[in-house]
Amino acid sequence: SLVAKAHELGMKVIIDCVANHTSRDAAWINNKEWYVMDSTGTNPVAPFDWTDVAKLNYDNKEMRSAMKEAMIFWIKEANIDGFRCDVAEHVPVDFWEDAFSEIKKVKNDVFMLAEAENPELQKNAFNAYYAWHLHHIMNNIAQGKATADTLRKYFTESVKRFPSNTIPFNFTSNHDENSWKGSEHERMGEYAKQMAVFTSMYDPMDKDKEKLMNENEELLKDMLDFAIKELEDNEIELINQMKVCDDYQNIFECLKQRALKRQGKR
Repeated sequence: SLVAKAHELGMKVIIDCVANHTSRDAAWINNKEWYVMDSTGTNPVAPFDWTDVAKLNYDNKEMRSAMKEAMIFWIKEANIDGFRCDVAEHVPVDFWEDAFSEIKKVKNDVFMLAEAENPELQKNAFNAYYAWHLHHIMNNIAQGKATADTLRKYFTESVKRFPSNTIPFNFTSNHDENSWKGSEHERMGEYAKQMAVFTSMYDPMDKDKEKLMNENEELLKDMLDFAIKELEDNEIELINQMKVCDDYQNIFECLKQRALKRQGKR
């Protein structure tokens, strides 16, 4: 009923898919061959220093099949629209490609978001990726550790590295960063709202612009110059509006009004 209500309101629903590991009290844990075991063969290894979870073994075909079935279950039974896939680049690319192919047979427009910034994942398995590098660049600019030229280099290289049908998810904050390095207000200080606006200035979903960018290096340069100028210039209209914005809802409303004004609909 939750998903149905969301759809009624015009929203899509995606859920977290943790395919790299399970908890150590998961129902699967008794299937030792489904896990990467330590040198003694008695205990599943922990990915990274995450000692409360156990690393899954993608050399095991039964486990792979069970993981795909679990994903398809949520599509069929709950009618969700896709998955946000945790630490996606630590799961084999061929698994994601196989899973995506099978899921599309059930829901053709399934949306797959990788919590990773790896071009290989985007070719045949995912629709979107976490723009981690942009996130760190924005942190560094806000802290005086990088300049706008770093942004120019990032965008220029990203256009060339990633497939044209993929979408970067730009962000200033998420639960991991908040836990490890503090909130966006702690990391970015007075620039947190400007950076939130900047994540929406570069529109990766504008495919006509993307096509032109691929064909015209000068257009790419002009677009980046424009976006960077807006980030650097504290006197532009949009940034002035931020002075009266108290929360992100207002920021997005400002962006909406700005877009309508540019399209001549206001």
